[in-house]
Amino acid sequence: MGDRFNFMIDSLISVFLRFLELPFFAIFIGLLVGSGLVYLILILIFKNKFSTKFYRRAGGLALIVLCLIFFDKKISLLQNEINVVNEKVENVSMNSTQASVSNEINFDSKSITSVFPEASVFEKPLNEAMTLVSFKKENPLGRVYLAIIDLTHPRIEIKMDEVIDKKRLTSWFGKEYNCEVAINGEAGETPEPGAILGEWTGNFIVKGKPILQEDGELRPFLSFNRNNKGTYFEAKIVDTANTPERYNTIWGRFDVLVNNEVVPDPQQRSYTRTVMGIDEEGKTLYLMIADGKRPSYSLGLTYEECGKVMKSLGAANAMACDQGGSTAMYVKAVNGLINRPADSDGQERPIYTHFGVSLF
Repeated sequence: MGDRFNFMIDSLISVFLRFLELPFFAIFIGLLVGSGLVYLILILIFKNKFSTKFYRRAGGLALIVLCLIFFDKKISLLQNEINVVNEKVENVSMNSTQASVSNEINFDSKSITSVFPEASVFEKPLNEAMTLVSFKKENPLGRVYLAIIDLTHPRIEIKMDEVIDKKRLTSWFGKEYNCEVAINGEAGETPEPGAILGEWTGNFIVKGKPILQEDGELRPFLSFNRNNKGTYFEAKIVDTANTPERYNTIWGRFDVLVNNEVVPDPQQRSYTRTVMGIDEEGKTLYLMIADGKRPSYSLGLTYEECGKVMKSLGAANAMACDQGGSTAMYVKAVNGLINRPADSDGQERPIYTHFGVSLF
């Protein structure tokens, strides 16, 4: 009897799993037909009793609950399949190195594991001036990509939007400006195409030309002179002057690392992040994004964790930029975004400003 019961359970589970492999519409039709047959059998068994409102409502409620159970399981299976595909894409993207690529960037995976001991870390040299690093942390899950850029390399050129007239995709910007690496800047108050910048504004200078000079005591900014040497201005500094050291300037939202000190984060909330950092000498740039808002894939990093990672890499100062669905990193070597945007369907969000680096 025990073996027969176990065999019956295994058979039912097998049928359940095979049923879930069907498309959504087929599952829905199958549930309707199956429920109709069950409903008919109950009418034949209980006859007049089942015709009462109570039994009809109970039958309808049971059908709704059954549908929800099946659809929830179906969505869970699809999510698992997507995560597996993303794992494979990430492995291909990070392990397919270009031939004869070498650079002088000294990256040590211990800089990451000193912050997250359980993290798995991958490195991919992009060219003679840039290295791409990815790592996955646990508890909670976090997938992070960062580009380390040698600003002293003679062929480095910083690229930024020359006008702020409408929102564009980070991937479009990266391709249009021939960037090796590009990240998002600012999207404004809402994801809507015509959303105003509102409070999320600051200094934005491109090739010596001021596009926006609205610095306030809440916004940090990062500047580069004609030789690409970087200088960081923390949030509390209010300065809208246009000086030679600010040949290219982009604003951020919050300080996460100031003068080698990690800025405390009282909320300790893991979330999607975009971060820019610079070392003390202004010679090495760090661009980092963390995917988030997906518990089974990546929840992201806290601001404090962002500061700790930047400090471990060698940055002295770092700022968080726009985040959430805006967070994106374009990498020319993979011909598109290397991360998975945080909007529900993975859709890339258009934004007003971008920051990229190319080799001329």
